[in-house]
Amino acid sequence: MNWGTRIVILYVAFVAMISFMVIRTMYEDVDLVSNDYYQKELKFQQQIDRTQESQKLVEQPQAKIENGAVKIKFPEVIGKEHLTGNINFYRPNDSSKDLAFTVQTDSTGSQSIPTTKMQKGIYNLQLTWEASGKNYYNELSIYVP
Repeated sequence: MNWGTRIVILYVAFVAMISFMVIRTMYEDVDLVSNDYYQKELKFQQQIDRTQESQKLVEQPQAKIENGAVKIKFPEVIGKEHLTGNINFYRPNDSSKDLAFTVQTDSTGSQSIPTTKMQKGIYNLQLTWEASGKNYYNELSIYVP
């Protein structure tokens, strides 16, 4: 085999590899953090304010897995009678497994959410809540076994 044939074989192999990579990437799913990412970016200052307000609290919200449910405990210093907001379970590797709930605490300031609809793995909890006329935001991570 002479040098010309080897160069042609090398060139054809390179073109085949590049073609394979282009075709493969065309069918790869790309998930953004959210579909309305740019609209949320415009409201980012509100998010910063909520986070700063949350950092002022002596006690922070906590989440743990207990008896087949995610138990979220809100700070006791907050008046529980007017606690409202949203709880988003964000799955970093697959947005189709994201879940959203409204805050509905019991008399102890806790809320239990069953893990039956959740897949095994890591979830980021995004808590956007309001109490006593102030807005708060917290992010927590949990592992669902």
